[in-house]
Amino acid sequence: MEVFTIGEVVLDIVIDKLDSAKVRVGGSMLNTAISLGRLGIDISHISYLAKGSASGLIVDFLEENNVNSNNITFFDGVRPNLALAILDCDRNADYTFYKDELERSIEMNYPKIEQGDIVLFGSLFSLNRIFRKGLISFLRYARSNGAFIIYDPNFRKSYLNKLNEYMPYVEENLSLSHMVKGSNEDFNLIFGFNTKYEVFERVKKYDVEYLVYTKGEYGVGYLSESFDYDLNSDRVHALSTIGAGDTFSAGIIYSYVLNENKIISEEFVINMLKTSVSFSAEVCKSYDNYLSADYIKRFKNV
Repeated sequence: MEVFTIGEVVLDIVIDKLDSAKVRVGGSMLNTAISLGRLGIDISHISYLAKGSASGLIVDFLEENNVNSNNITFFDGVRPNLALAILDCDRNADYTFYKDELERSIEMNYPKIEQGDIVLFGSLFSLNRIFRKGLISFLRYARSNGAFIIYDPNFRKSYLNKLNEYMPYVEENLSLSHMVKGSNEDFNLIFGFNTKYEVFERVKKYDVEYLVYTKGEYGVGYLSESFDYDLNSDRVHALSTIGAGDTFSAGIIYSYVLNENKIISEEFVINMLKTSVSFSAEVCKSYDNYLSADYIKRFKNV
C-alpha cells in the first residue's frame, strides 16, 4: 500500500513579530506528506516545481523526511511559490500568496496506482483549470483501480469571489471521493451550511460515504449512513495553527494504513479521530507545519 498526496509546494514565510520570521516548506497536502513520512508511511507527493536552487532545497527536504519526490515535475519559466503568513492574536495565519499565474495546461507526472492505495487531494490546486484535466483523469483512474480517495477542500475566504466558477469543480471533486474531510469554515464558505448534518446531506448526493467535519478548538464530528459521532478536543496553548488541519489529515491516513481489514467500524472511527485530534493539537505547539520527530518517537512508544 502506498499513499499519494497531490498539491502545490510553497515556501511559507511565517511572521510572528516584525523582527521574527521563519521559513518552512509548506503547502497543505505536502504538510500532510511530511508528517506521514516521519511516521514511516510509504508516501509520495505529486506536484510541480520551478527549476532552480529553491527546488533543490525543497526536494532535499522531502527526501530527508522520507517523502518520495519522483512524481514532482519541474518546469522552466516559473518562480517558486511563496506564502507570506502573518500570525494574528489567535495564532491563525493571514496569508498573502505570491505565485506565477500559469497560462497553459500542464501535464504532470502521475504514478501507477494499485488496489488499496490512498490518494489525498484538495485545496486550490484541485480547482486550478491548468491542472484539472490531468488531475481528474488520474483520480478516475485511481478510483477505478481500487484506491481510497480523500478530498480536503481547504477553501479560503479569499476564494469566495470565484465561488461560482469553482463550484462545478468542487462538485466533481466530491463525486470522485470516498471521504471528505473539511472544516466548518470550509463548508460554510462553499455551501453556507453550519452543521455536519447539512453538509452530509449535500455531499452524499455525490456518493461521498464518509464525512469528517472539523471544528477547531470545538472538536470534530464524523458522519456516515451508519455512524454519527462527535469528539471534543482539549484547549491548546498554540504558537501557530498553520498545518493543524493538514496534520489532522495525516492522523486519518495513518490510522487507515494501520487498519488491516480496512473496515471503517465505529471503533476504528473513534480511534482515528482521537489520533487525528492528538496530531493536530501537537503541531499547534510549534512553528512547524508537521509533526516533530520527538513527538513521533513518544507517540510510537506509548
